[in-house]
Amino acid sequence: MVAWDDSMLCRIGHPPLTALSRNVAAYGAKAARHLLELVTTGATVSEQDTATLLVPRGSTATLRTGPASSTGSHREPRQ
Repeated sequence: MVAWDDSMLCRIGHPPLTALSRNVAAYGAKAARHLLELVTTGATVSEQDTATLLVPRGSTATLRTGPASSTGSHREPRQ
């Protein structure tokens, strides 16, 4: 049996989807440690989570440089 995660779903589509990647197991372990600390001591812990990582895949366009009007891709907003 294969354990599916969000990143697998983002990779199998066409085009593969750009997504944020995070370590879900580490988040769960940290939450469990904080819960045990709260239950045993009554103390709460405030801590900043580790940053997520942007994983660009096929759904992300390449960066265009220069003015938008020179590429012909600039559109005026609808009135």
